[in-house]
Amino acid sequence: MTHLVIAGVTGVAGLATYRAALADPAVSRITLLTRRVLPDWIAASASASSSSSSSPSSPSSPPPASPSAPPALPETEVVIHPDFGTWPPALAARLAAADALVWAVGVPVWSAPRAAYEALMVACPLAAARAIRDARGEGEGEGEGERRRRLFRFVYLSGLNADPTGRSMQYSAQVKGRVERELAEICGSTAGAAGMRAAAVRPGYFFPPKEHAEARARQRGVLARALDTVQTPLLSAVAPGIYTPLEVLARFVVELGKGRWPERTVFPNVEMRALMEDGAAA
Repeated sequence: MTHLVIAGVTGVAGLATYRAALADPAVSRITLLTRRVLPDWIAASASASSSSSSSPSSPSSPPPASPSAPPALPETEVVIHPDFGTWPPALAARLAAADALVWAVGVPVWSAPRAAYEALMVACPLAAARAIRDARGEGEGEGEGERRRRLFRFVYLSGLNADPTGRSMQYSAQVKGRVERELAEICGSTAGAAGMRAAAVRPGYFFPPKEHAEARARQRGVLARALDTVQTPLLSAVAPGIYTPLEVLARFVVELGKGRWPERTVFPNVEMRALMEDGAAA
């Protein structure tokens, strides 16, 4: 059974990953890592997606199990940590006890000055990876040996055109490529029992689904929602290489968190979709 940590659950990809994790019977525990108190629409969206198999629940209150009840949702814990740039050892140790961290934190490149953008998009994921690496390399307490023998997966939601070489003319591609490169270096520096592996996922265009109307309205503005009525059908039909169905991305990320494809570290959009279409994650 898998313990999955998700950072960035208020975002489109992060929330979709949470819904996919709730629906996966192999995921026994979910930790939502957030910088502030989660809004009610997160719980509403998650509950709506799981209502067919279990009664609605909030992220912080998993439903009680009973012999006659449907299978319970995974236990969900919410951890509020205001500063993703610093990771106290005690918190790092809690995260290191999981099987994987899905880093789905992100903002549009135009939404912040470069210094603030890079602090969130570069410094924060790298600081988290270093803290988890250090925590996994320390301690001999109860359960430490078993935990350190398991490979920890740091799943990074990157971008379609991410360029680890830094030669791209696109600023966001340089930034995400840099994170990919440095995450691989951090995880590659772990030895033996404290092993970690970075997995970079490079999705194309995706959009919040209409069936989760409140989350869709919170995550994208009126104009973006209007444009998507054209963009999603157009891209899915004529340019599938740059389009990613959100449910495919979410299920794929959960599969990575469960340990699938451990020999690979970078998953471009086309290859990710091919793996899913081939039934590799069925």
